[in-house]
Amino acid sequence: MISIANTAHLPSTNDNQQKSLAEERLMQSADITVPPSLLLEMMHNYGLKASDVIGDYVIDLDNIAKKTQPLTQMQCLIKNWPSQMSWAIFNQYINQLLQAWQDDYHAGAPFDAAFFITQSITLKSVTLQTNLSYEPLSISARFHHLLMHLIARTTQLINSYKLNFSQHYDLNTGLPNQTHLFSTLNATLNGLPQQEAYSAISTTALTSGSDGIGLIVLHFKIKHQMKSPFHYLDNEMILAATLHIKQHLNQEVSLFYVGHCELAILIHQLRFTAQLNLIAETLLSAFEAALIVSETPVVFQPFFGCSYHFQSNEPWSFDGEVLFDQAKLALHHAMNQHQPIQIYEQHIKELLANNHILDDAIIKALHQNALDVFLQPIINLQPNIHCNSAELLLRWESSQWPNISPVRLIETIYSKGFGRVFIRWLINIACRYCSELSCTLQRNFTFTINLNAQDLLETDLINLLAQSLQLWQTPAENITVEITESDIFLDEEKIKQVLNGIVALGCKLAIDDFGTGYSSMARLRHLPIDIVKIDQSFIRNITTSSQDKAIVASMIEVSHQLEKEVVAEGVEDLSCLNTLKTMQCNKIQGYFYAKPMPFDTFSTWIKIFENNSHINN
Repeated sequence: MISIANTAHLPSTNDNQQKSLAEERLMQSADITVPPSLLLEMMHNYGLKASDVIGDYVIDLDNIAKKTQPLTQMQCLIKNWPSQMSWAIFNQYINQLLQAWQDDYHAGAPFDAAFFITQSITLKSVTLQTNLSYEPLSISARFHHLLMHLIARTTQLINSYKLNFSQHYDLNTGLPNQTHLFSTLNATLNGLPQQEAYSAISTTALTSGSDGIGLIVLHFKIKHQMKSPFHYLDNEMILAATLHIKQHLNQEVSLFYVGHCELAILIHQLRFTAQLNLIAETLLSAFEAALIVSETPVVFQPFFGCSYHFQSNEPWSFDGEVLFDQAKLALHHAMNQHQPIQIYEQHIKELLANNHILDDAIIKALHQNALDVFLQPIINLQPNIHCNSAELLLRWESSQWPNISPVRLIETIYSKGFGRVFIRWLINIACRYCSELSCTLQRNFTFTINLNAQDLLETDLINLLAQSLQLWQTPAENITVEITESDIFLDEEKIKQVLNGIVALGCKLAIDDFGTGYSSMARLRHLPIDIVKIDQSFIRNITTSSQDKAIVASMIEVSHQLEKEVVAEGVEDLSCLNTLKTMQCNKIQGYFYAKPMPFDTFSTWIKIFENNSHINN
């Protein structure tokens, strides 16, 4: 649970309270000022002289009051428009009016609303006489045409600035983007003074007289968020994290936005490689506390990839993109190894090349049906010991890639976009094995499959289940879908609808790692859960820890009161088993009875286990 007292409060990023950083930077860069000479030239095109626009002005306050569009700044200025003014003051007011329109335009005001509100200013003067055959225009009408021209010109300038700005800056954070970074990197690299030769691979500290350039690419994820752990980072969260980072950087570095959830920190004058670690560790510490985003505490998990270059006397070929690629390689290595900080070294490139080869091999194995599932027995303790269920666990037996963990397999499959293919395969193999084993044993047997939040949000998940159940003639009650508490938070309302659909098919639901998430007990009352699986972290020490024993006893008691079955995970010894039997735990799972095994091995094991049921009891 996140302590609210341990959080960092950031300025609100609500659009109604403050402009975004991007808007502020854009408005500062957009020069919409009309100098006197240009204004006189434009007036001349409309048949107006400086003496024509000094007054008298009449302001239609009723017309201004009718405006419901967001023209706050223009309304305020026009209300205070002088009845008479000098030419110089007129020029100032015109520029103030255009500045007010720029503010309102950024706030969402429509183009035609600006034209309409300028009609509230009337210039009382005689009609200009011309030699034209058609009816001449009054000075006030010509003045309104001038205003519309100025507003159209200003709008075009703003849009042009915005287009140019978007090519070099991120509109959410206001930070310069990757294109801007490469330009700055190359300019900085070309400007490095000549120094003695240094190794670009050594990570030892250099003398204080050396000059170099350093780059840190930072990627941040959500570690915990009270309403939605592991939620997709939205713009408000990214902006909050960016503001927090800027507060912990000095003026000697530049910050860039280089991709979704990724920032780059450029150190223009790097003297020691230890500076890279120092900056990264400072930011890592800064993110230990939760940030308040929209009144919700969020804990971010940052990763840092670092690279650097020191100029030498010898000719060299090195550009900003190379430095950036090295930092990205270091970042990917850090994330793959689940370590927060990594400085680029040559071997990382080779390791990541192997990782890419492994990724391709995993996806190839998925497509060629070379992946498999192992079965771990789930043992009933009540009323007597027997086995009528097992959990399916992903495995890959490869001579070229031995001992690849299930976590690595899952991460690769989903990160490469093959989650849907995988879940279709998993559901199909579960129904197939269930059908085959039930036929062999001549009784019902239940298989448990694990789904994550991404699977639960697949629109056709219910159809996939229904089709596989029908294809293999598997009773729906023989398939249990297992989820974790944290998965529910991603989109709780939508996931609840999906869970209800799974239950409507007749399948059972189990909640895994119970007790490690948020508001566990309360959640049991509102979700159609049939089975509660208590995490092994609580089970492991129940024979030696009175606290763990009390917690497990409480979980079992509450679950039973809510009419849920309880499975204890991680049971590895007889004393733990006996303690759980005393607590009236329904089922156990763990190495005490069996490790996960291939389907054929399990088919043999279950027959032997049943034949020895008198010994087991």
